[in-house]
Amino acid sequence: MNFLKNYFFNFDHFKKYLFTFDICRSVGTEFSKSLIQSISYKSYKPRHIRSVMKCLLLGTSGCHLCEQAETIIDGVVVTETSLDIERIDIAEHTDWQVDYAVRIPVLLHEDTMQALDWPFTETDVFHFISNLKS
Repeated sequence: MNFLKNYFFNFDHFKKYLFTFDICRSVGTEFSKSLIQSISYKSYKPRHIRSVMKCLLLGTSGCHLCEQAETIIDGVVVTETSLDIERIDIAEHTDWQVDYAVRIPVLLHEDTMQALDWPFTETDVFHFISNLKS
């Protein structure tokens, strides 16, 4: 089953694949070729090829709120496989300290620089991610 999860984007894609496979087994070769050519899987990508959204979790060591935020983010990453989180200690980056020292922990989208400030819940993180995707 893990093999299938890696190669099929969602259940509908898997059903199309099985349907096409069954038809190809039961009908002639010419019809099978034309059917396969007419079904486009270009919108579906295996999980290892899909684009990954990268976010930064800004915090610092010894911050109990940052530890709580990490726990929440870890819970989201388990279900949201297209999310990559990089933890940044702002104590090591003076340029981050100016903007985020009093706001940490902050979840920051790397491309758009949109931020989700503390306090947040798993639901808030899911809404933040879905807004970034749209």
